[in-house]
Amino acid sequence: MAFRAMYMMALMSFVCALSASATDLNKDFTVEGSGAAYGITFVLYSPKTFTAFFDGYAGGTHCFGYFTTRDPNSVPATSRYVKWTSFHDRFNNNQILPGMCIHVGWTTAENDYRIMYGQWLDQFGNSIPWDFVLNISGHFVYRNGVVQAVLRNDSNLGQEGGGERPDVLVRNMAAEAFPHRWHLDELNYNNTVLNDSLRNQPAGSWFAIPNGSEVAITLDLGVDPVPPEYYVVARYEVESWYNNQHGHSIAMDWIQDPAREPAAACCFQDGSCQFLYADECAAAGGQFLGGSVPCDPNPCQATPSRPTTWGKVKVLFR
Repeated sequence: MAFRAMYMMALMSFVCALSASATDLNKDFTVEGSGAAYGITFVLYSPKTFTAFFDGYAGGTHCFGYFTTRDPNSVPATSRYVKWTSFHDRFNNNQILPGMCIHVGWTTAENDYRIMYGQWLDQFGNSIPWDFVLNISGHFVYRNGVVQAVLRNDSNLGQEGGGERPDVLVRNMAAEAFPHRWHLDELNYNNTVLNDSLRNQPAGSWFAIPNGSEVAITLDLGVDPVPPEYYVVARYEVESWYNNQHGHSIAMDWIQDPAREPAAACCFQDGSCQFLYADECAAAGGQFLGGSVPCDPNPCQATPSRPTTWGKVKVLFR
């Protein structure tokens, strides 16, 4: 049975404010296939707290069309999936036809958006068999002012795809560091100011990512070191490798993240835990665990001590 091929131009962005975590993700898709779709859904690896959505363009020169129905339908909302239906475009046929481009996006409170899989939907909101959306999960790692873009291939065709997990090829990466955050509705193909500001990355001209693997690319951002309060944007193209053939789908992704290491558990001598950034933890006299380790459950242990007197302490230093 043949899969419906598609081309997708996807906008993916991570955003984190200095005082609180947040991740923005936008996707532009251009579909190529033999039939129409009416909606799209994404399933994440774990529940996230959605704080904003982008439901498509009512006009413009790229990615016409928008959705009027979404689940979750309000924010904030904690969910593992997001689903768009009731598509509208300038042709008034309410169909996502081959060659058309759509745009959707969201913001989550967490610095993580890993997508397990995505699928196109029929007019009843059900998944279309053998239709799937390939995806790359991305984030930035910040160490001593140097930023790496870490891209992971999480493409999963699921049961409809026979459990296949295709490899992907990534090319033409460009990136830049900015002293401000780009808003969710600014992260799109039409934003020439943003796209013209990105610089080509010598290490990102072409590389493969096997399924279930990740690749880290050190970014040349023109700022050395990158201030931790900056935001980094990277753009790259993705082409799948499926059944020994190129071009099953192609994506252009934009990811945006803060230039600082994500917040994590900060442990104190009394065993208490606070969820802080590394610099905040050091300033407070704590031990930073990193790796986005949460405080619930509490990973910290109190430093052992035993009662004594000041006189006994002084004797130790005589």
